[in-house]
Amino acid sequence: MRGRQSANGEKPVTHRLLLPAYVVPIAYSLLPIALFFFCLLSSSAFATDGKRFVEWNGGVILINAGVNKAVQVNFPLPVQEVIKATESIDVQIREKTVFIKILSKDLTDTQIFVSAQGVTYPVLVKISSENNDFIIDIQDMRQFIAQKSKEEQRLTKDIDPVTLAVAMARDEPLAGFSVTERDQLLKRFNKNGLLEARVKKAYQSPFLTGFIVELKNKSILPLVISEQDFVSPNVVAVAFDRENGYMAPTPQDAEKAVTGKHKMFVYLVVIPGGQ
Repeated sequence: MRGRQSANGEKPVTHRLLLPAYVVPIAYSLLPIALFFFCLLSSSAFATDGKRFVEWNGGVILINAGVNKAVQVNFPLPVQEVIKATESIDVQIREKTVFIKILSKDLTDTQIFVSAQGVTYPVLVKISSENNDFIIDIQDMRQFIAQKSKEEQRLTKDIDPVTLAVAMARDEPLAGFSVTERDQLLKRFNKNGLLEARVKKAYQSPFLTGFIVELKNKSILPLVISEQDFVSPNVVAVAFDRENGYMAPTPQDAEKAVTGKHKMFVYLVVIPGGQ
């Protein structure tokens, strides 16, 4: 970082910044800033037109059945076997469908296990005098999530660093990237108390990580920031929110502070894994 005053107090040197379209790609390597949290609840269900849908994620599937009333349960995979603990329940298999019927009114509930191509679905069947299930569609959310993750990885693999930098500069979401708000102080850029740097937002994918960093000039003299100030083994692109990288001195009154000229956003794109 150079300007009329440098952050480390060295002799000032004017820096000329060349930023075609405000983005300067840098050779691939790894950066000193750190790299789908996805949380699932227990199986959820909803009903429409006599059919109930169950979003299964590994939990027990609940079926409400009446005595001698069959319930049709459709699974996402071909059913190979059904294990039951009592003869008071009848089970018939038809490819991906299992028909379940309670034969005895003395049975209050029973558990069965449905095996389908390496996946086992635990099912709790309860006798219910009302609100009996008629047709149940099981949707395996784990398969859906795995397919979605695979598709996102395919999409993000084709996204280049410049595209990510532009999306961050526009504060726009990008397919395949998770976006998290942060307020992380970067000690590396805060030496001598002349400059403050904070990560405000992070874009993450398996292939690239982007950081929106807010710089604040805390000196009484102006600073000029260059893309060279952010060169690091795993930085692959740098973009500024202003063309010349100039940062005004820290404001001495509230009126000047409103203009924000002593602040600047930097958009960094790195290969994940750096600390």
